[in-house]
Amino acid sequence: MNILKLTFCSIPDHDMGKANTLVLSMLLTVDSQRLSDKEEFDMLHLDELVGSIYGYGPFEIYTCGCGTAQCAGIWEDITVDQVGDNVLWNVPNPLITFIEGSTYDHFVFDRQQYRQAIHDGLDEAKSMILQHGGSCRVGPYGFTAGQLLQLTTIEPDAVIDRRPQPRHAHVCHGPVFVENRYIARVVKEEIAGRGSSHMWVEAWTGIHWTRETIPSIPMDTVYASKLAPVELLAEAGVPEEPFPFDYELPPLANNRSGIL
Repeated sequence: MNILKLTFCSIPDHDMGKANTLVLSMLLTVDSQRLSDKEEFDMLHLDELVGSIYGYGPFEIYTCGCGTAQCAGIWEDITVDQVGDNVLWNVPNPLITFIEGSTYDHFVFDRQQYRQAIHDGLDEAKSMILQHGGSCRVGPYGFTAGQLLQLTTIEPDAVIDRRPQPRHAHVCHGPVFVENRYIARVVKEEIAGRGSSHMWVEAWTGIHWTRETIPSIPMDTVYASKLAPVELLAEAGVPEEPFPFDYELPPLANNRSGIL
């Protein structure tokens, strides 16, 4: 089992002459080792770290002081899974500066130790804030000492589940003949659990359907066209498909570069 540890230290805030304010700096280690040593301290989304105690999927635990992880060169989240009494991490290596095809480090934590480490670290930070009358700067930008005081490691009623959901697509109109030359159809994609969808036009190339239509066929033109008779589609070599025709798409990528 790997061992997680979260610690804080306070230093005077000399930014803009705020001599009476403290800055809380964070360190997160796994087996006494930091995952990145590019900076003297770690910048963490503490609410994401707390959510990872019981949650699933990608968590933006490491970030930049401005609150945007990409600014610090972090292009991929830590993927968290829960197996029995264990919390599993899948961490890109290197953590900073996303490289396509990079390797991953895998860590397994006992959930009780993991939760206790975060609980103890937050208690330490809360004591520093209260001892200083609440005049502390935490970070990242936009995250306040008051928000830190509200964090709790108690198991929530609903855990965070960000695991990739199936992407489901189906033909919602067509196939049709457009201008008696092109065979086209409208496909609608729905992402489970998100309540979102979008549509596009596909054209028949004579071998397969493709979204790379040449020339581009406007969606309203396809909707205005009449459904093509089955016998004419057969003559054109379009395979018979049940209507609506359903198929699965690959899950969305777990990184901010858009690379699957």
